[in-house]
Amino acid sequence: MESITKITLHRRRQSRAVRCFQVAAFGATWLAVWTAAGLETKGAEQGDATGRQTAQGEAAEGGRVLFADDFADKLAEGWRWIREDRQAWRLADGALQIRTQPGNMWGGANNAKNLLAREIPESAAKTLALDVTVSNRPTERWEQLGITWYYDDAHMVKLVKELVDGKVSIVMGREEADRTRTIVILPLESASVQLRLQITGNQVTGLYRPDGKGAWKEAGKCDSPGKGKANVCLQTYNGSADAEHWARFSRFRIREVAPR
Repeated sequence: MESITKITLHRRRQSRAVRCFQVAAFGATWLAVWTAAGLETKGAEQGDATGRQTAQGEAAEGGRVLFADDFADKLAEGWRWIREDRQAWRLADGALQIRTQPGNMWGGANNAKNLLAREIPESAAKTLALDVTVSNRPTERWEQLGITWYYDDAHMVKLVKELVDGKVSIVMGREEADRTRTIVILPLESASVQLRLQITGNQVTGLYRPDGKGAWKEAGKCDSPGKGKANVCLQTYNGSADAEHWARFSRFRIREVAPR
């Protein structure tokens, strides 16, 4: 019995030796196949986790989604450019990136480039929310990016991340017939922030979440500055003529929500 056990163990050692020899002999090919399989499995697990996180994030943000654009391979149907500069925008790394150029929308100049607008879907809901996540690293005075409730260049409500007096801030402002009123300026520490304009009847409420985490914080409220059909519009302006600063927009949503 003892001799049989020794023979079996010896064969097992041989088998392991043969396998080691095969790995050494076939080298990169064997390793590549094993690595690819491992990466595919890991990638699938990561994809499932990302999907779960996205679903949890959507649930936390609440409401039925009427329109979504993650700015992946191309812009969704329905967007329109205002004063487009095709060389100064791109889709990359899961975001719409627009170069922040000189120009202004606050007041009568109305010459900023690459405003991206779309109509609001029809809905019977009392309250709609317009969400987008933005990030940048501004250096110029009043350099900004954000979202607007937009009728035309002279009538809008903006909610933006803006450099004000050397400090990065959340700014909400109202403009009617090119006459402007700043509603609030709040300090912001994060590079990324989720912005929301919430529309209930004639009232516009601005909300934000630093880094897209935690509960929504209210920035301010105002009445709508126009009549008729408004658009949602993404904007960035007051940039440098020399330095390339790219404003990043991601996770755009229009959704029905409960009134605040």
